[in-house]
Amino acid sequence: MAYNPIITQVESGGTVLGPLTIENFTGALQATKSGNIYNINLVSNLPVSYLNNGTNASASTFWRGDGTWSSIAGLLTTTLYSSQMDFPNNSDWAINNGAGITTDPTNSSLIVRVFDDTEAQGVGFNSFVPSSASNLTITIIGRAQTAPASGSPATKIVPTLYKRAIPNNAAIATSWTSYTMSTISVPTITSYYGYYSQTISISTLGLTAGQLNQFELCIQAAATQGLSGNFLLMAVQLAWS
Repeated sequence: MAYNPIITQVESGGTVLGPLTIENFTGALQATKSGNIYNINLVSNLPVSYLNNGTNASASTFWRGDGTWSSIAGLLTTTLYSSQMDFPNNSDWAINNGAGITTDPTNSSLIVRVFDDTEAQGVGFNSFVPSSASNLTITIIGRAQTAPASGSPATKIVPTLYKRAIPNNAAIATSWTSYTMSTISVPTITSYYGYYSQTISISTLGLTAGQLNQFELCIQAAATQGLSGNFLLMAVQLAWS
């Protein structure tokens, strides 16, 4: 007959042999053979303090296979490539002027959106805000088409992110709200694409978790932002956390 005792309490210094189920366990659980505890079914939760002393354990971390508590990198990450972005071409957009699509003049296998330095232009996309999200990290991947003059403001661009809500079973917002992102310094070495990341709380952006939103990313004309020459946008990455 198989031996499978159910133990609800073990006195200090007690020893139990064989497969067992432990219910409502408190205290220290120790094994005397090879330092391992095996073939045991723990009923209910195991206190996190038993796993690496609970170091870094929290509601936003998880227990990894290498024996450490680690932060969750993100709830959802989406990469939007230039050919996938919408083209703002009517008055329903915040900026009714879409950035054109073409091949990179240096690397003809790459598709980019071209922001002309003489006017404000935009690209559009939709994204769903995860229900547990608190922040958005937006990464702009692009480069200057021609080498800008050195020094500020000739190497600066200032992106603006426009948004409006598309709520569940309710009217789409008729107006857009805007957020001016931090200034980006564009290298004078134009053959390199830069990855420019900024993290913004959804409360700052006026976003509601668990809701779809329409966005328009706009880059202003040189007179407003500084960069003289076109800016080539290859991709935009959205990481919700």
